[in-house]
Amino acid sequence: MVKAPSAVLCNLQSFRISNHPKIRIDTRLSQPVILTNHETTNFDIIETTKTGNLRVKLIEEINRNGPMAMARFMHLCLADPQYGYYTTKSNIFNKGGDFTTSPEISQMFGEIIGVWLVSSLQKYKNLDHFNYVELGPGKGTLLCDILRTFVQTQVLSNMTFHLVEISEKLQEIQMDNIMETLKNKQIFMSQDLKTGELYESKLNLRFKWVKDIEDIKNEEMQRLKKLSDKAKTNKLLMNRVITKENPFSIIAHELFDAIPVYQFIYDEMRGWLEKLVDIDPKDPNELIITESNTPTEHVKKLLQPEKRFNSKEMNDKLKTGDMIEISPHSQKIMTDISELVSISRGNALIIDYGEEQALTNSIRAIKDHKYLSEPEMLRNAGKADISAYVDFNALKHVAINTIGSFAKGPISQCAFLELMGMNIRKEVLKNSVKNKMDKKRLMQQIDTDYDRLTHPDQMGDIYKFMFVGSDMIGNIYPFIDEYTE
Repeated sequence: MVKAPSAVLCNLQSFRISNHPKIRIDTRLSQPVILTNHETTNFDIIETTKTGNLRVKLIEEINRNGPMAMARFMHLCLADPQYGYYTTKSNIFNKGGDFTTSPEISQMFGEIIGVWLVSSLQKYKNLDHFNYVELGPGKGTLLCDILRTFVQTQVLSNMTFHLVEISEKLQEIQMDNIMETLKNKQIFMSQDLKTGELYESKLNLRFKWVKDIEDIKNEEMQRLKKLSDKAKTNKLLMNRVITKENPFSIIAHELFDAIPVYQFIYDEMRGWLEKLVDIDPKDPNELIITESNTPTEHVKKLLQPEKRFNSKEMNDKLKTGDMIEISPHSQKIMTDISELVSISRGNALIIDYGEEQALTNSIRAIKDHKYLSEPEMLRNAGKADISAYVDFNALKHVAINTIGSFAKGPISQCAFLELMGMNIRKEVLKNSVKNKMDKKRLMQQIDTDYDRLTHPDQMGDIYKFMFVGSDMIGNIYPFIDEYTE
């Protein structure tokens, strides 16, 4: 039997300490337009003939192709194989890195996600195998806290963990942390030298690394098709296919804020224009952010102002300088998530900072735990993290428009953590502190970390949780109508 969240929380032990910057952006409401053609996003990598840094490579490409879309700039800064931030930087998080995420602040965050996953298993009456998917796992901190929760609640068996990660350096860190975490629980992993996967046969555990969630979705679709084809001629197998459940639970924590966005700016005389990165006319070795003189193809194909602002009332509210960000690749990822949830009767948590709107100017760079100015962001291309606000409204509409899935929320991080009993977990942690010499300071640190994660003036309101569920399974607490509508 799976324990209730409060019972699970009371059994968990230990703690970790860190910090996180405060983030605020003002936005205005807009209407989502669901993009059906994701091929408009061109993120091909162009090899440079020069040596130096990413700024040199960007200037070379602009000289060849003209001003660059903000999405292209953002993608190269984060994922260029030669100079990209995530593909080349080894120390990204915490001290010595550039920023800190919620799991790095306190183990309580990951444990609460683990409790939610454990409680979600109660929805399945004939659970055969559980699949965990995490997009952009960082150092693996969130997963390791979840694993400890699974061990503590005695559910860690017959599970496959799929980690979607583009950075080979981070993959190595994740693997080391997973092995160390399980080793401390007397679970010893082996490695498949052919595939690079980790496995443990007795508990039937496997850890797999992939580059794209679409690969996971396609593999599951092929598996289901083979079962379906065999079941057509085998009634016994048909019964097993129908009754045995193999759900996927997908966690996307601070993933969508790193997905490239196109930026558009409104001009009352010229209409909607595109924000672009160009070479500074005063200095051929520097970059500037400018805007197109006339509406570009991206305005017509991605923004689609005639659909997005399709009423006189909405158009009358627009004024010169209004900006909007569109992320077609985010919609593509959300489509894969929703389809995987649908075909596996699974679920997903989307956790990020953002609002249910897109009218904003939110692209920002952070380095050494400090936000950079626009010129500094351009000058430090590839050396700083770049992110943008998440448009939850657009993501939610993708899930709703996917056959077999639905979406609830988003609700605030504070609401999710409190409703799942994090206040109980905080007291358990404080009571578990054994170090008498340093007990007061450690207990205060637990309170401080708790406040950072939940207080409305820190991360409590700005970060949101959105739930994607299967029509066949239904709501999972705390995503019920009382709290989400």
